[in-house]
Amino acid sequence: MVAVFRIVFLLFVLTLFTSGAYAKANFFDSDNFPSGAGSDIYGDFLPPEQAFIFTVENLDQRQVKLSWTVAEGYYLYKDKFRFSNDSSIKVVDTAFSEAVMVDDPKFGKVPVFRNSAHIYLQLSDPVPEEGTTLRFSYQGCAEGGLCYPLMDGDYPLIYDDRLPEFDAEAFAVLKGKTAEAEQLEQKEQQATEISSDLLSQEVIISNLSGKSFALNIAVFLLAGVVSAFLGCSYPLIPIVSSLIAGQGEKLTPQRGAALSTVYVIAMALVLSIAGLIAATIGVNVTALLQNPYVLGGVSLVFVILAIAMFGKLDIAMPATVTNFFNHLSNKQKGGSYIGAAIMGAMSALIAGPCATPVLAGALIYIANTNNLLLGWSALFALGIGTGMPLILVGAGMGSFLPKAGEWMDLLKGFFGFVLLGLALWFLQQGGLPLRLVNLAWGLIFLGAAIYFVRNGMKHLKHMSIAVLLFLVFGAGSILGFAAAGFGGKSLFSPFTPPVESSFTYARSLDELQQRIAGEKPVVMYFTAEWCTVCRSLDANVISDPAVNESLKKWNPTKIDMTISGEFQKVLMEKYQVIGPPTFIMLDGNGNVAQRIVGNIDVEGLVERLDK
Repeated sequence: MVAVFRIVFLLFVLTLFTSGAYAKANFFDSDNFPSGAGSDIYGDFLPPEQAFIFTVENLDQRQVKLSWTVAEGYYLYKDKFRFSNDSSIKVVDTAFSEAVMVDDPKFGKVPVFRNSAHIYLQLSDPVPEEGTTLRFSYQGCAEGGLCYPLMDGDYPLIYDDRLPEFDAEAFAVLKGKTAEAEQLEQKEQQATEISSDLLSQEVIISNLSGKSFALNIAVFLLAGVVSAFLGCSYPLIPIVSSLIAGQGEKLTPQRGAALSTVYVIAMALVLSIAGLIAATIGVNVTALLQNPYVLGGVSLVFVILAIAMFGKLDIAMPATVTNFFNHLSNKQKGGSYIGAAIMGAMSALIAGPCATPVLAGALIYIANTNNLLLGWSALFALGIGTGMPLILVGAGMGSFLPKAGEWMDLLKGFFGFVLLGLALWFLQQGGLPLRLVNLAWGLIFLGAAIYFVRNGMKHLKHMSIAVLLFLVFGAGSILGFAAAGFGGKSLFSPFTPPVESSFTYARSLDELQQRIAGEKPVVMYFTAEWCTVCRSLDANVISDPAVNESLKKWNPTKIDMTISGEFQKVLMEKYQVIGPPTFIMLDGNGNVAQRIVGNIDVEGLVERLDK
């Protein structure tokens, strides 16, 4: 019995800390960025017109070639190009030069242009004699940490009767060549990054489009297994374990395997059917499964099941339903096949978002081709693959768990706390504040310690290590709750006085002018929601007590550049701001005294503020 408790406890701790890794990563994160401040108006970065040099060439009456020479260390986003014009002539088709995939901190894995970018535009009609204007926008980044805002440009298209007629075949060949280049690029990436590419949307869509039905199913089954061992199945292990534990004397390896198989099949069915419906009606399945109200409802179900595990609630189905399914379940409370199916269906909420790249690739294929049979089969295979380790867990528990004895009530109590942990995990995914998450974890751990001391006195000697660890984890989580409440950044400084950023937004020229005319000099911080570096600065630098102390002699002012309106454009031109993050420090007369562009750490910012 000692071995049983040790195995189950280690399984519980592994699952708990895997599922809670996100919250703890956020709580302990204290990364600093190297200083990238420069002495001139652009710091260490190039102005956009030098980082991305633009040229235009009219190839024929209905085809225009746009080219950018991209400086080393910079890149342009392929999917951020937009085109329009002020006449009835439209851009009806585009062809791009070869792009490369990068793991961008803001947008994830995206295609970008390095060194150069060429875009071929097919116009709906020849340019009229009075001419027209082509308008376009694009966005790029510097690898050193600067995000340029969307950049606008326009180019006059002039009528020229000397240009040749539009060659549709040549343009089609051009598009074919760029498409072939993108396919070769994907194959090169697949050869160097096998594990990540196996789960990428591009490879998934390519597999669905070009392989046989049987091979597609095998690919998705393998992708599901890979997803499971990358962490997708870890939060599901205690659910399967609680189902098996409820069997008592009827538990056998065969029954354990059967229950876990029903669980996995139900999970795969819900995942595949929900994905199929979502793809055909255009709903974001990941957002649907991660809706806070859905997650809150599932958390409530787990709380009710946990109460039942403690013997405080008798869950019974209506008589008509019980009679209908009597041949399947035999009225078992904790381990019926119906219970396994219901729990498996709810577990699709975990497995779906976890396998998002594979899921998204299948959904895109379904939406584009309407091949519902292949899409559904692929999604079902994905769900089965994700659940394969769970079937092994079910069969294994049926082999080594004792069949009866005093252990049963203690084991059910243990899984009651496991289910409470799962309820909290769902609430955490739904956006429960980190402070409350830490408090809830502390109460669960401390409650488990008290429960086993009170109800397991006969076996306390064998469970002493587990009880001690429950107490340690509980105290640590409560301390984390206190740290979040007192502004601490880690468990090692939990009672740091609360510190909030001194910066406040100015949203108009009049408001900014009033601040400049005040007694204190103004320091402007240009930021944006899409700026990843800005978010890191806000969390680790701007809110630091030393920075706030140095800001006391300044009027700290934030300028939001998320949307580039007239206010933002005027300030960018006046103060020569090329993008966030940028700090502009004005003297008493409103003139620029200092400028910081890009990343900077606490020490560097304090030094500039104290000059």
